[in-house]
Amino acid sequence: MAIKIHTTKTTLRGLPAYFIDKISALQSYQLPEQYCYGKPMVKLITLTTPHYLLIYSVRSNGETYTSSLDEGKVYSKEQFQEMLYHIHQAGKRLERINRRLKAATSDWHGQKVFKI
Repeated sequence: MAIKIHTTKTTLRGLPAYFIDKISALQSYQLPEQYCYGKPMVKLITLTTPHYLLIYSVRSNGETYTSSLDEGKVYSKEQFQEMLYHIHQAGKRLERINRRLKAATSDWHGQKVFKI
């Protein structure tokens, strides 16, 4: 499943901004375990209303980047673009992990009887 972020273009103090209407994404229990314990990583938090995306990543200078994208909040165009960059990086990492998991389990099917 892809992450979907529904927005409305608006202004914040006279500058371009985005209002976050709705977010849909996978929750941590739906993600591979190795993805959840590394960076970059994004997961949807639904324990509270409104829901939000929790973003863990690393900036190009090596600093840890932690942020959240909350439904019902307004973000400047620059803030939103930085978050999208880190979300995209996390998505590429998840894609690589899913490919490895699929290759590792591609022949893992059927039944096997063990006689001892």
